[in-house]
Amino acid sequence: MEVLQDISKASVDEIEALIQSARQEIAKIELELLREIEEENQVPEETEKPEFKDPKDKDIKDKENGTANLECKTAKDDLNANKEKQKDDTEGIWKPPAMCIPMRGDVRSFDFEKLIREQKRATGKLFDVIMTDPPWQLATSNPTRGVAIGYQQLSDTLIEAIPFGRLQENGFIFIWVINAKYRFALDLMERWGYNLIDEVVW
Repeated sequence: MEVLQDISKASVDEIEALIQSARQEIAKIELELLREIEEENQVPEETEKPEFKDPKDKDIKDKENGTANLECKTAKDDLNANKEKQKDDTEGIWKPPAMCIPMRGDVRSFDFEKLIREQKRATGKLFDVIMTDPPWQLATSNPTRGVAIGYQQLSDTLIEAIPFGRLQENGFIFIWVINAKYRFALDLMERWGYNLIDEVVW
């Protein structure tokens, strides 16, 4: 995937080409994930019936053949039952896509240095894409608009201390920003070493 080193010198066509390239990369990854899921969900074909040493002896052949069929059917039933059990066990549980590393932890004490080391050790490179939803602090600690917040908000200083720029050499960051922090977030991304390419408003 092509990454522009200096976005300020890029033309609109170059930026659109970069976005199109990113979309193609995402489509490739989605296709690979679908193939992996299909492979995981395939039921193996029944094992071939074993050959018998003495095909003349009909009684032995029938008994062994019956046992082989029974074992094969039992193994297949066990496999299907196990898949159903796994499906029941994980019903309603969100699973991250392959090659995705969701982080759940306190960013104030998280060991980002270890994450950087382990990512480089495992893949030889840092992250291509980061998607984050920082716990922006609202105007007051007790909002009066009837908003119930089920998590602790972080100050701008603590969010700025998250070393996103060190988690990538070249790549994209998608960051959710509240209106009140929009200008701060733009400045922050610049300090982390990013250039704004586009925004999505909802």
